[in-house]
Amino acid sequence: MSKKLDLFDAAIVVNIEIAASIAHIGEIIITADWHLPLFSPRMANEVLVTAKNKKIKSLIIAGDMFNMDALSRFEPKQDTANLETEIESAVKVASTLLKSFDTIYFLKGNHDVRLTKALGFTLSFSNSMRLIFGNLGEELLSKIQ
Repeated sequence: MSKKLDLFDAAIVVNIEIAASIAHIGEIIITADWHLPLFSPRMANEVLVTAKNKKIKSLIIAGDMFNMDALSRFEPKQDTANLETEIESAVKVASTLLKSFDTIYFLKGNHDVRLTKALGFTLSFSNSMRLIFGNLGEELLSKIQ
């Protein structure tokens, strides 16, 4: 019997549609520019379905997992531009992704580094991500690199 696949509920995000679809090559899925909480549940679900169908257990998010608009020096800001909403969205998205992937690798993008910059670079990117994802618990947190 096949295990039920947890998919994203569009209600947890501000939906932005993207026309491109997934191309599959290899044993790892590489994505970028999620800009949480402004991401496409349809595209995220394609990632989950592809991972399940191809038995892919590693994911790379190559920059800009977060929008961090609340910490941007630029105006105007999104209506959802508050750090609490972005962190809640990130934890929900990461917990869903970690049900399908054994390891998620985050690379910092210019939006992601806004947090470390706002903290005066007193924490490394890795430790600032631990702050955000700490509520996931140590077992799940250990799967985020």
